[in-house]
Amino acid sequence: MSRVRRGSVPSWGFPVAVLLAVLILGLYTGFRDSSHSLVSGPEGVYAAFAGSGIRLLLPLVAAYLGGGRLAHELHAGWIPLVRARTDIRRYLTSLLARGVAISGVGFALIGMVWWIVAATIIPTLFPRAIVPEEFGPSAEAVRAVAESAGQLVVLLRGGGVAFGAGVALWLGGHAAVFAALGFVSALIFRSRVLALVFPLAVYMIQSVVAQVGSRPELSFVIGAVYPGGLQRFTLGDALAPGLILAMLVLLALSILLARSRSHPRLA
Repeated sequence: MSRVRRGSVPSWGFPVAVLLAVLILGLYTGFRDSSHSLVSGPEGVYAAFAGSGIRLLLPLVAAYLGGGRLAHELHAGWIPLVRARTDIRRYLTSLLARGVAISGVGFALIGMVWWIVAATIIPTLFPRAIVPEEFGPSAEAVRAVAESAGQLVVLLRGGGVAFGAGVALWLGGHAAVFAALGFVSALIFRSRVLALVFPLAVYMIQSVVAQVGSRPELSFVIGAVYPGGLQRFTLGDALAPGLILAMLVLLALSILLARSRSHPRLA
């Protein structure tokens, strides 16, 4: 009996390499900024790690991790062969869970590593980078300034572990949402490039609309990786866009998975 092969479906190695690249880029940005910038504490160093480059890469990398394998299998014509051996709805659900887990856990680990480096290595290598007295006359004043500029800084009241867990969950959660959006776009669009770029387009268009509407605090660019940098910016403002997008993606997934047995692209 002849044996059907999947072809070159992306393995675990490439997603890990992509996540390592994101990790290293963030570390490079943070080390570079720490060599010539002053911050009030390690949380400021973490904000540097979560810099502008990462803010643009998040939706693109998450979309690849979430929908890249499905897009490849659809393009290669593997899905009809899968349907002959297993329930397509169950198979799609397993692909979705795998992609969302890799993206969410991977980015959460990146956030945790960034925080460990910001709290332990940077103060040793660049002792003059963290100068709290430049930001206020007292510890309470410095804390108030830091909390007004970064909405998750309040977690530092519970200690470094609480803050590290908070920023890791924040980054991982947003990465998981955009991974799920990447899976949706892979099901909708025939072009693999369009499927990959669509989550980035949603990310950027939403941010432009928020800026034009004088509500930059609702922008994904401002709040998805690490919320901060603006006054008049509450944690609720930062949470709202991600929660709304998560509900829309969940609705789209429910419809697409329910119709998967009759979906023309999966026939």
